[in-house]
Amino acid sequence: MPDHAATSSPAARTGAAQLAGVRAHLAEVAGDDEEFIAELLAEFIALAQATAPTLLAAAAAGPSEALARAAHSLKGAALNVGAELIAGGCRELEEGARGGAGAAELVAAAELVAAAAAELAAVHDGE
Repeated sequence: MPDHAATSSPAARTGAAQLAGVRAHLAEVAGDDEEFIAELLAEFIALAQATAPTLLAAAAAGPSEALARAAHSLKGAALNVGAELIAGGCRELEEGARGGAGAAELVAAAELVAAAAAELAAVHDGE
């Protein structure tokens, strides 16, 4: 069987690594209930993809409590499923929004979250 990760794009490898980490984390939480794991994963991916445009728009407007709250909410969901890359981007957004970071810095963090969510979804959809 070929090693698709070795020949795929860096984004796909990142998405594959994210998905593997999320699946491992959820297996620790849910045991061998594959149906439940699949449901949790699908719900998280939908949430992350739905929240990413909101984060991008809010980040472009500059620091705000609304941005901090949205980032905090997605960060919690990401940590619950083990999506560390998304959680890290959300942490940067939340801290930047509350600490008065510039719009460019906030947009960069929001773009990281959006890209990570898209990569995770793409790899998941490709399974």
